[in-house]
Amino acid sequence: MNKKVLFLLLGIIAVVIGAYACTDNEDEKGIDKVYLLPDGFNKESVVVNFNVDGAPPLEVKENKIVYTIPESGVLTTSSDSSIQERHSRANR
Repeated sequence: MNKKVLFLLLGIIAVVIGAYACTDNEDEKGIDKVYLLPDGFNKESVVVNFNVDGAPPLEVKENKIVYTIPESGVLTTSSDSSIQERHSRANR
């Protein structure tokens, strides 16, 4: 086989593999984060403290993690900070 044909075939194979690797897999489902802020919330930032004993867990609804931020801007939860990664894997 001539070298030009070989390189052409290798190039085509590389493009096909690259295109396949870059496409989204429709079977994979992600999970969104929703931050609910109080009306008139005027803080510059919010803080989420994870893994706090006795605090309520984060709510997961319709494939969304819901962060309900209080007036103080500091949310305390018993949920682990890897909650999004765990729920994404579970929904694949």
